[in-house]
Amino acid sequence: MSNTTLKPTASSEKLKWQAKSAFNEGNYTLAIELFSYALEQVPKYAPYLTNRALCYYRLNDADKVMKDASSSIQSDPKWTKGYFYKGKALEMLNRKDEAIEFYRKCCELEPNAKEYEDVLNDCLRTQQRPPISTPINKPVNQISSHDVICDVCRCRPIIGIRYKCSVCDDYDLCSKCINSNPNQKGHRDTHSLTPIKQPQQSSPLIRPLSTMSNTTSTPRQIDISLSINSYNVVLVVDVSLSMIGYESQNRINPTKNRWPATERGIIKIADQLGVKDCLTCLAFNAKVYEVMDGETANMAKLKLALVLPALKPNITDENSGTALYDAIDSTFRVLLRNKLAGLLVGDSNRNQIILLTDGEDCSSTNCNLDQACQRMKSICDDFETDVLLIGIGLEYQGRLAMNQLKRFGGDRCKFLDLRNLAELDDIFDRISFIFTQRTAVINV
Repeated sequence: MSNTTLKPTASSEKLKWQAKSAFNEGNYTLAIELFSYALEQVPKYAPYLTNRALCYYRLNDADKVMKDASSSIQSDPKWTKGYFYKGKALEMLNRKDEAIEFYRKCCELEPNAKEYEDVLNDCLRTQQRPPISTPINKPVNQISSHDVICDVCRCRPIIGIRYKCSVCDDYDLCSKCINSNPNQKGHRDTHSLTPIKQPQQSSPLIRPLSTMSNTTSTPRQIDISLSINSYNVVLVVDVSLSMIGYESQNRINPTKNRWPATERGIIKIADQLGVKDCLTCLAFNAKVYEVMDGETANMAKLKLALVLPALKPNITDENSGTALYDAIDSTFRVLLRNKLAGLLVGDSNRNQIILLTDGEDCSSTNCNLDQACQRMKSICDDFETDVLLIGIGLEYQGRLAMNQLKRFGGDRCKFLDLRNLAELDDIFDRISFIFTQRTAVINV
């Protein structure tokens, strides 16, 4: 059943088939972009919305699945897949009672479709399972159930790992909501969230006097790995033409366009900055540009909204090339400058560097590989900096250079060798999660 008021165009259908081809190859991020282009030509077209919802579903993004499914239902109440994907989104958010109603609606619209009947029955069966009893003699591999409410999606109980604020007395997140911004519900993003795998013994709201008298003498247990109070984040981003999929003769290969995912990732990182965090951003192609220096969280977000469009690589750029080693040298100089300034103001933030590139160095003039390796060693050892090197689609020489940089960085340096765009989106999600945990980027 499709939308009877809106009609696809020939060009939007071509984009749809390109998107489906990307989807079949596992390139969900590119598929989303192509479906988005199709929706620009035929706004609110229900089949395109649910196709994009499926891509978001594969990327485990419940909020965007919910948004596209709801828009689809609003656009065409008779389009069954809108209800189906809204049910899927609700299941991802542990709201199965609500999901069941949308699956029932699917069965009403298409009573002969076994797919919807099976999904409804599966959801009903999981809801009819008996609640998990006390943890006495519980098998090790049994999924834990915490009798608390998630402060974002309001599900209860929290199934699996519970994330509890180490500062607030009553703030918890489920594993589905941990990647969302902790500022939701008025919570401070500077508070670390401690993962709790096994349910704690529930206690009544009014505790016995004997236990209350001991609370002041019992220190709260905080994981040492979550002890970073604030960050100095340095983003070092490759803006060479290869980041937009540039090939010879001014051709752009959309399957190699890494910029949209990079842009989304930068925004995700900025959204997780705490009150005391600072952001510095360097961009490089054949030259190195200092985009912002030590900006506070709120100012960084405002500036990023202005500079990100300008950072996007353009085929008319005169400085085409990749000066990776010069970028590392510039990063070293920024850290040196900030360290000297920090001694005067008592800066105790922990340095976190995230460097992203998709090509080997071919344009550096101030620094070679050997010198860059020495800079990396100084960055990690002398400045006590955690460095995450991200390479995407690197060829042999580029991968070799990144591994050598990682070796000189030692335990404080990590290299991730990514092969496709879906992995890049996933890494930025995990970095965002790391920042909510107030731990080091090398723990990704």
